[in-house]
Amino acid sequence: MALVADSLEVGLMHLSRREGDMMRYDRVHDRMGMGLPTGTVAPLAETYCATMLAAAAPALVVEDARADPRFADKAATRLLGIGAYSGVPLYQSDGQLYGTLCALHPAPRRVQDGEIALLQLAGRIIMGAVETSARAEEALRANEEGFRLLFAANPLPMWVYDLETLRFLEVNEAAVRHYGYARDEFLAKRIDDIRPPEDVAALETLVQARQPDLQYSADWRHRLKDGRVVDVTIRSHRLTFAGRPASLVLAQDVTERKRAEEALRHQARHDSLTDLPNRTLLNERLDEALAAAARGRHDAALLLMDLDRFKEVNDTFGHHVGNLLLQRVARRLSGAVRANDTVARLGGDEFAVLLPATDVAGARAVARALLAVLDAPVELEGQALHVGASIGVALAPDHGPDSRTLLRRADVAMYAAKRAHLGHAVYDPAHDGHDVARLALAGDLRLAFARDELELHYQPQVAVTSGESWASRRWCAGATRARA
Repeated sequence: MALVADSLEVGLMHLSRREGDMMRYDRVHDRMGMGLPTGTVAPLAETYCATMLAAAAPALVVEDARADPRFADKAATRLLGIGAYSGVPLYQSDGQLYGTLCALHPAPRRVQDGEIALLQLAGRIIMGAVETSARAEEALRANEEGFRLLFAANPLPMWVYDLETLRFLEVNEAAVRHYGYARDEFLAKRIDDIRPPEDVAALETLVQARQPDLQYSADWRHRLKDGRVVDVTIRSHRLTFAGRPASLVLAQDVTERKRAEEALRHQARHDSLTDLPNRTLLNERLDEALAAAARGRHDAALLLMDLDRFKEVNDTFGHHVGNLLLQRVARRLSGAVRANDTVARLGGDEFAVLLPATDVAGARAVARALLAVLDAPVELEGQALHVGASIGVALAPDHGPDSRTLLRRADVAMYAAKRAHLGHAVYDPAHDGHDVARLALAGDLRLAFARDELELHYQPQVAVTSGESWASRRWCAGATRARA
């Protein structure tokens, strides 16, 4: 409307809407301070529009209002000092009269045909906007009603809070039921009042950092009226509520779901009988220890053990007693190591202990301590059961760069301890039937035999002191494969 007013060089332009016998000035563009405020209501009979509307004319033009006997006594002429007037009626798309669009000049002037055409065009544009706005308002009212229904009847807790004061502005019935606060209690609180104290600082930092158009979803902890703390997933969206910048929040209690998920994660990484870490979790921690050892920070030790006489107990007293024995052993082992050490059950009667930041002397000391706690009899089903263990020790990074190699070499050491009845033994390549050098030698010998490259030599030997002599045999596999 301002653009049209500037084009016509008028002093005042207004959009008027008829309300029965009255005319309301809904939009006023006053370029020269002629004194007609928006919202003014005047009797229709006292306006210029009455003449135009009565005649159903397509336009009304008054080039000198003060000299025209039809308008000289009009109140608007006297009050506003109108010199010239032009106006067009406005009709809705259904043919109903809406009002008028008028241009007023403070002095008499000649009104050109093009000015009327411009007014008529502006009137059609304005009516299109008015009807579009009316439809939008109707849709908005429908949306607001739908929003209220969705908000009030939603089975999940919802609320709106003020982004500046953090106070609750509205809550639904589900929030009242779930959190335990009456509606009035809720509306007297801030959103940080339903957080555990240790979470408030993080909440305030987040609120300050968020952008105005940000939609947000995250997991939080909320505190109920009875003091219980629950896990929730919240989804929020910024909006304007009652003229205030606000956020609409939906909260879903996921406490039970998180507990179930955590239980599944625990089961996947722990032994079901003893609740010790299983092979999966041991490998994860072993990889971490190996990475630290590779960076030169700390060595680590892996102890592998199996129980002596466990099969005898299991066969004699049954699996029930055998399981109870494994649980007792697990508790004893766990109580004999540091908090940051890992005691794991690998299956059957086989256990492993990971000792971060431990050298060979420390590993031997722990092995002796474990053997000592297992030496005491275990009282089960009225029986005093005696079990011992054989422990193999492998050190990282000296005995293996990866978890698979370290476990295998700890296993070699364990069987060396078992064969020699030593209680425990540290890995020695000489005991390793699967050592790379030993395997290479065996392969060379098989190949030399297949190629008929072996030669038998007798080497006489004489004892200097006694003069006794004997012969020693040596097999040689050619010049390029000599083995003594």
